[in-house]
Amino acid sequence: MKSTKNPRKIAKIDIFSNKCYNYEIMPIKIGIDIVDINRIKTIANKRKNFVSKIFTAKEQAYCASKKNPYPHYASRFAAKEAFLKAVPGWQGKLKWTELEVTNDPSGKPLITLSKLSRFKLKGRQIELTISHDRNYAIALVTMEGR
Repeated sequence: MKSTKNPRKIAKIDIFSNKCYNYEIMPIKIGIDIVDINRIKTIANKRKNFVSKIFTAKEQAYCASKKNPYPHYASRFAAKEAFLKAVPGWQGKLKWTELEVTNDPSGKPLITLSKLSRFKLKGRQIELTISHDRNYAIALVTMEGR
């Protein structure tokens, strides 16, 4: 009897070589969020602890290095929200600062998780894309999983 937790298997036949290839399909979780940049700016200016409660020191330093930090705060906030939507059941169980949005040397955004969170996800592949324009920031997270 097969376990229902295993990924689905499919076969693909190459019509030119008449060879059959087996593939495994891994379910994908998706989370998306859009944030009004002015809303983040207003909250950050009204609640002095907002930035330190939501963003790590590294995120704060990155955003503060920009001419206008608010689009960068908003995109990181959207990324954290999108991640939580991709991982059902984690909302309210994870501190905002246990998720950190960084960039690799090429500029690609990455989500870094606390050690405990990484253990719970057991090495699943997480992909993040973020963008912002004049008024809005958006983030999309995809993750392998069940």
